[in-house]
Amino acid sequence: MISTELRCSFPFFSPFPIEVTMKTFKICAVNGGGTIACAGEKPYKPARSAEELLSNCKIPRNMDVELVDFEFRPDSTNQRHFQRVKLAEYIQSRYFDIDAWLFMQGTDSLARTGGTENMIWKDTFQVPGVVIGTQFTMDEAGSEVKMTLENALRFLYVALTEGIVGWYNACMGKVWRTSRLMKRQESAYDAFHEPGCDPVAFTYPDVILQGGFWLRDQKKYQAGLTLEREFATHVNTLDAYADAPPFPLIDLVHSKRTKHGVILRCEGCGNLPNVKWPNEIDDNEYSWIDGIRIATEAGIHVGIISPFEDGTVDLTRYELGAEAKAAGAISMVSLTQPTGDFKFRQGIARFPKDPAAIEAYLGHDFMKELLPRQVRVETQG
Repeated sequence: MISTELRCSFPFFSPFPIEVTMKTFKICAVNGGGTIACAGEKPYKPARSAEELLSNCKIPRNMDVELVDFEFRPDSTNQRHFQRVKLAEYIQSRYFDIDAWLFMQGTDSLARTGGTENMIWKDTFQVPGVVIGTQFTMDEAGSEVKMTLENALRFLYVALTEGIVGWYNACMGKVWRTSRLMKRQESAYDAFHEPGCDPVAFTYPDVILQGGFWLRDQKKYQAGLTLEREFATHVNTLDAYADAPPFPLIDLVHSKRTKHGVILRCEGCGNLPNVKWPNEIDDNEYSWIDGIRIATEAGIHVGIISPFEDGTVDLTRYELGAEAKAAGAISMVSLTQPTGDFKFRQGIARFPKDPAAIEAYLGHDFMKELLPRQVRVETQG
């Protein structure tokens, strides 16, 4: 690997690029599969090693990169939460030996990984990490693999010299926090963003810090990494709207195919339709509100999440939302789907019989996974 000069700009501190000379930093680059690691002819499958991926990359000076091929290297479509917990456990086992982490995986579930890891570690993760993926393989024309890897390493170097910690994503010259990360386009290079938030940094041509990142708390670092690894395993997600009958929810409950929870993507800020649908089996009629009541009476928690990237669930604003709340629905506030899925599972594991405690847990902002608090001002007259 070739060492190279690194340029970095800090607009809030100095108008001029500065040079930083530091100790040698130990970076662990973990290959987790996905398109970035695919090789061969179609159909592609993750087959490249971490060594192959970084073989032609320019590495910042004073950076020693260790290459690791993770035990799970699936197509990202098959990536599961227990594998993300295994990654967290591996990082915990080497926490004080590694200065920064780079995790490579597929783009389709990358936001889910970023959100999950944030919820597993919370603010005990006091070193920098970047999770990246690419839309092309190394062999395809137009591949962005090399640039994405080099940009991630350049940001990690600056993060180390500035005391920046936490997990981020580097995508096409922009750096985002991963607690609200979402993939917004299937094939475009600029695939990721953080709804309602600006990038924390840019990587073109210098590394330019914008703010909004976390800085190291030395006491928390010395205390070590704490993992919250428990999560409910049987949780399904369904779309709830007026032209969709509620029987998938009701059937999941009656068949006991889901044991812990269901997330409903709703309309607006948390409205669930109360349109009745005839059931030929028992000659009764049921709505989504009835389905929520049936689920909660069976001990299955029902979370309500907004379908919009900048959406916030408020089950008190409209009549239909209030009906859902009375039936036992739990607001997932402004959580994005990738992060909300795991946080909801964590809440159920923590408070299996306490819906109010689950809702309070979902509404607590641990890692900027929620949008800033919104206050609606009522007017006179």
